[in-house]
Amino acid sequence: MHSKTHEEVLRELGSSYEGLGREEVKNRLKAHGYNTLEEEQESKLRVFVRQFTSPFVVILMLAGLLALAFGELKDAAVVYGILLINGLIGFYQEIKAIASIKALKSLTAPTVKVIREGKQEEVKVEELVPGDIVLLAEGDVVPADIRLIESAGLLVDEALLTGESVPVEKEAQRVLPEDTPLHDRVNCLYKGTHVVRGKALGVVFATGKNTELGKIAQKVLEKSPESPLTKALGSFGKKWIATLIVVLSSLVLYAVFVQGRNPKEVVFFGIAQLVSAVPEGLPIVVTIALVVGAIRLSRQKVLVKYLPAVETLGSATYICSDKTGTITVGRLTVENYIAYNKTKLFYCSALCNDADAQKGDPLEVALLEWLERERVNWQAIRDAYERLWEHPFDTKRRLMAVVVKEGQGYSFYVKGAYESLKKMCINPPQEAERHHDELAEKGLRVLAFGYARLEHIPESVDEVSIELVGLVGFL
Repeated sequence: MHSKTHEEVLRELGSSYEGLGREEVKNRLKAHGYNTLEEEQESKLRVFVRQFTSPFVVILMLAGLLALAFGELKDAAVVYGILLINGLIGFYQEIKAIASIKALKSLTAPTVKVIREGKQEEVKVEELVPGDIVLLAEGDVVPADIRLIESAGLLVDEALLTGESVPVEKEAQRVLPEDTPLHDRVNCLYKGTHVVRGKALGVVFATGKNTELGKIAQKVLEKSPESPLTKALGSFGKKWIATLIVVLSSLVLYAVFVQGRNPKEVVFFGIAQLVSAVPEGLPIVVTIALVVGAIRLSRQKVLVKYLPAVETLGSATYICSDKTGTITVGRLTVENYIAYNKTKLFYCSALCNDADAQKGDPLEVALLEWLERERVNWQAIRDAYERLWEHPFDTKRRLMAVVVKEGQGYSFYVKGAYESLKKMCINPPQEAERHHDELAEKGLRVLAFGYARLEHIPESVDEVSIELVGLVGFL
């Protein structure tokens, strides 16, 4: 859909700016299904039974069965008792992890605003169908895969899909080549991502398992390969039992045909030796070791759904991973800054900022966290200076500006790309260009901050000349 204009997409989906009719929605819901991610529900019984499916455990169960057949009730009770305890430990650990994972799965909003039959209404996310016209605003979670029709200052956090923590600018009017990769499709929104800033109108083109998030979910449902530990234990068990059978069979045959002993007594002796030679304590020792590893990982906020995965992770030599959201928390932070006027830099960071402590543009949230680390009370600054005028973040100019009342005049604060603010400076510091390049060379995302004292509120930012008060580098 990214390679077509939104008019072509609307025609292809049989929709319009008026949205779909109610009967058409019902028909499409039957054809495409609900907008949910199907998940394989594994029963507790299945999880419990899985604890007894490894080759080594099966061998122990057969050994216990043979012990029962020959009247060795104590040996059978020991073997099956150990297997039961082993299974219960593994079962408890996996059920606890599954319950924790279910509690964390809350990626999509419960309702969404749509236009149907020319009227705006709110519907459940699961009832969205291809062709629905959706309205989104700052803070909304994208409920399906959407081709943009209109957008205004739209920034979207796509870390869930791309691993990139910096919000992506979206433009509805762009038409892209067909082979454009997912992270460059600026005219589309994808299920599970969320709107950081701006507003949007779009048409749904994929729901449920047909979305990009749904395709990832289908991959997750694929059966995982056996872990190295499971393979090793299975191989060891087979080789050990085969060796025992060969050795004990040879001894039985020798005792019966060469030494002339009673066949029944000799066979019973051989089976007893086979049962006693099986290390019934091994599975529970392995399980306890894995549970200890899982508990240690849980203290580091890592949930282990499948116990053998603990050993698999430990046997890895190299792990190739995108850093955002995996080995980092997927959040921006202020790594370094250069102040030409420290007080004004702090004031600009607090006042030219629409975020609060918990939500907002990741860059702006990072600025507030930085101010707190610097022991600056940003809330008190906001309470003391009333915002009278603002120029919302402009994706074209790449800046945001506000005017606040200060004394008998007004203070103008602006933040944005260094290249944009440099054009507004009267006499930028001579070392500013070098400082900017040094921060950028360290891999930091750099924002510039400016200030001006005004006699009146401006009509636009083009009227204002500023002084550069600082540079801030984000990681």
